[in-house]
This record gives sequence, C-alpha cells and structure tokens, in this order.
Amino acid sequence: MTGLSTLQAHLTSVNTDGLGIPLLRAAYLVQYCGGLIGQQFKAIMQTMIFCIHDLVPPENLAVWQAAGKVGALLWFPEIDDVEAYLIELKKEIDILLDAMAVVDPSRIIQKPKFHILLHIMEDI
Repeated sequence: MTGLSTLQAHLTSVNTDGLGIPLLRAAYLVQYCGGLIGQQFKAIMQTMIFCIHDLVPPENLAVWQAAGKVGALLWFPEIDDVEAYLIELKKEIDILLDAMAVVDPSRIIQKPKFHILLHIMEDI
C-alpha cells in the first residue's frame, strides 16, 4: 500500500461520532487535499493526527499535533475566561510555529496563514 492509499484507509476508518462532523469522504479528501474548503479542512484538522501516526516522521507529526491543538482552540464555541484563553492560544501558536520551523522554516515566511496566526489574538 502506498502512503496515500494508507492515509485514505485510515481516513475511511475514522469514527466521527461526537465530533459534530459528517463521515469523512476519504477518497475526495485525498484526491483534493490541496483545495479543501473550511468544513473539510476543519474535519482534517480534528482527525489527521490519528491518521498519519505511522506515515510521517516525528517532526511532521509534531506539526500536525500542534496544528490540531491550535485549530481546536480557534474553533472553541464559547470562551468564559478570555484572558486565560488568549494565554493558552498564544502558547499553542508558538509551539506550532516552532514545530513548523523544524520541518520547513521557509514556509513560515512564505505562507500568510502562519503570519496571520501571530495577530489572531488581537482579533479575538
């Protein structure tokens, strides 16, 4: 099995009960991985860490783990203690950027989304 077919098999086996998302359309997600929309991207962010554990090097796994935490915090529906939330969010964004710097430091500069993360606390 190739890496992509293994990933597709892992995505197919994900149980989405309790995540508030529909069943993953694994073949579609793998085929169009570079052009996913918000709902699909959110589903990937929530589940990818469980699907790639045996497919990527530890450095890449660390990026996905950090991205999953940041995504979970950003999609948090209601914030009771904004000050504590912002401290935790900043910490997790820093961890994500550090993990990404190990894998591909140039991406942090080239991809606007990484830069936007540095300013997202101001918007919250």
